[in-house]
Amino acid sequence: MDAEGYDTGILDEIVGHRKRSTAIPKADGFTVINNRSTTKITTKGWDIQIRWKDGSTEWLPLSQVKESNPIAVAEYAVAQKINREPAFHWWVTKVLKKRDRLIHKVVSRCRKGSMKFGIAVPRTVAESHELDRIIGNTFWADAIKKEMENVKIAFNVLDEDTRVPQALRRSLVI
Repeated sequence: MDAEGYDTGILDEIVGHRKRSTAIPKADGFTVINNRSTTKITTKGWDIQIRWKDGSTEWLPLSQVKESNPIAVAEYAVAQKINREPAFHWWVTKVLKKRDRLIHKVVSRCRKGSMKFGIAVPRTVAESHELDRIIGNTFWADAIKKEMENVKIAFNVLDEDTRVPQALRRSLVI
């Protein structure tokens, strides 16, 4: 409850949906204007059953749940294969594309930095050698050498003229 006595429940998950008789059928979900087909913008006739964090469930109109949790409703619609229904068709794709764009921007922004805790972090071996040269130490080269020593036991390095054993050759074929 908030300070004014209103319950501000937190959505746990969407657990169901129902289509009432007032919902627009798929066949009537489009209008043709100037030989162009456009989707009808409506959420009429659809209810979404949600489970709150406290464990209780409640049926709410699609319009209300869509406004407060658009990504959750869009993902649910796709998972339940109801995203082509007129009440969902006009907005689900846009919401999911916007979600993907935002995630891409956040991920690419996070990856841009080559610093961690104020220390330059190389992305390649050549970069690590260059950093060592600039700083005047061998910390990165030593770290690479230590790592290679630690993982060396996972590899069986063969001489150039040695053939791969038959049993190993079969396991390498994909």
